Amino acid sequence: MSEEWDSVWARYGEQLRCRSSEPVRPFEGLSGAQVWRFTSEARGICALRRWPQDHPTGKKLEEIFSALTMAAKRGCDFVTIPFSALDGRPYVRHENHLWQIEPWKPGAPVAAPSDEQLRRAFACLAQFHFAVRDVETRRPTRSVSPAVTRRLDVLADCTAARFDAIRAFAHERQSELQAAVAADLDDYLRIFRKLSPAVEQLLLLCSRREVLLQTVIGDIHSEHVLFDGERVSGIIDFGALTTDSVALDLARLVASYCGDDEARQQLALEAYEQAAAEYSRSAGLIAGGELAIDERVLIEAFDKSGALLAPFRWLTWIFIERRGFAHDGRVVARWRELMRRLRRMSET
Repeated sequence: MSEEWDSVWARYGEQLRCRSSEPVRPFEGLSGAQVWRFTSEARGICALRRWPQDHPTGKKLEEIFSALTMAAKRGCDFVTIPFSALDGRPYVRHENHLWQIEPWKPGAPVAAPSDEQLRRAFACLAQFHFAVRDVETRRPTRSVSPAVTRRLDVLADCTAARFDAIRAFAHERQSELQAAVAADLDDYLRIFRKLSPAVEQLLLLCSRREVLLQTVIGDIHSEHVLFDGERVSGIIDFGALTTDSVALDLARLVASYCGDDEARQQLALEAYEQAAAEYSRSAGLIAGGELAIDERVLIEAFDKSGALLAPFRWLTWIFIERRGFAHDGRVVARWRELMRRLRRMSET
């Protein structure tokens, strides 16, 4: 490890200091978070995570730590609890970044899971949702989904002026990433004009409905679910943890695993409902598990609005904010995946 990181280990104590003579292997996600795998004598194989400078905050990491601790106590063995530093916090601050150390989860993500893997992934999601509900009542509050309000705000920001600015910057493109994304710009604008009215109406419908809110992962997709054979060995990266409807997580994971395959979508949601019903019965609750009609409508709203607005977010990052990415090839692959989905949606 680089000497500049010594202060990070020093604030965790000798038991977590890197002892392995093997090289540490870094991984960087599209969010900008970096993760290194290392070995310590006392804790074995661990992950050292450096969060991006802009998110999450220390307060958010405290909230995530509490949620993961609660989930682990209630049987979610697929989550890892970050180790506490010497000052008791689940992170340290170093060089304008927040750092965490946690046990390393074995396994690997699966882009196209088997039916059994799909069932187990959604059963684990149900278990997590149930485990992190309010300690005393396990009853979440009711309100309009905050994510619906945010997406309506993003739609309102998708003005002709904003698209003109994106187009102007796209004409000045220099990198291969910018060129690859700019090649689809006109097609995206065409599809956006076609689909946005119906998506907006669906979001407006959801904005008039109160749903059950609770702690959710916020950004769970195939790369964040690890498998060891058919078993889910880990769910990782809770940096987007928030309070919202469980439909937010369900829509994200269904889209990631199932795309437009309705049979697979139904299989996933049935597995979630079955597992949720089992956890409800084990807690002595009379009813629970089945998704409400409003939650199913929300899943559709999140799925369609997510597919429509994700490219706009990438266009803003690439051409307006001029962000840099460690892996341009992965960004291009993600962009093309998003456009394939949108083109299929526009043809139905």
